[in-house]
Amino acid sequence: MSLVHPQSAVLTDIGPGEWPHGCQGTTPLLRDADVVVRRATRWLGTPYSWGGGTPYGPSTGFCDGTNGYGPSGECAAATTPGFDCSSLVRYAYWPINRLPRVSASQYAVTSEYTVGRTALREGDLVFWHNGTRIYHVGLYCGDDEVIHAPRTGKLISRVPLDEAMPRKDYYGATRLLNLSAR
Repeated sequence: MSLVHPQSAVLTDIGPGEWPHGCQGTTPLLRDADVVVRRATRWLGTPYSWGGGTPYGPSTGFCDGTNGYGPSGECAAATTPGFDCSSLVRYAYWPINRLPRVSASQYAVTSEYTVGRTALREGDLVFWHNGTRIYHVGLYCGDDEVIHAPRTGKLISRVPLDEAMPRKDYYGATRLLNLSAR
C-alpha cells in the first residue's frame, strides 16, 4: 500500500448543510484538516465496534477472544454497527490518504511525520502505547480535544486529549496534512 505524502486541496463528500463557519450555499475551499475532522465528526455518538467500520462507513465487527464483548459476555461487536478507533481514523482520511487498518500500522506508516504535543493541529493523528505496543489512535480536532472511538460499550466522542486514554500512555502524534492551505 502506498501512503500519500502530506498534501492539500481535496474533493470532499461533505454536503452543503455541513459546511463550517456559516458557509452554507457557497463552495469554500476546505483545508484537508477541515475535511478529515468533519468526516470524523459526522459519526459522533456512533457505537464502538471492535473490528467494525470501513472506509465507507460503519459496519459490524467481530470478537477475538479478548475484545468486542459486552458486559454480559456476549459478542457485542458482531451485532453493533460502528467503528473501532483505527477504522474511524481510516474513514476520516480516506478521500485524502489511504491509511492501513490498525493503529500500530497507522503509526508505522506515519512515524516519519511526527509532531510534538505542544504543536498539535487539527487533523493530526494521536497515539497511545501500553509499553508493548500502540493500542489506540484518535484524531486531534483542536482546543486540546480528540475525536475517538474508545472501547466496546462506548460511543464515538470528542473529549479532552488527557481524558481519551490514560495520560501516561500518550505516545505521540503524526501529521499528514499540509495545514497552510486555506
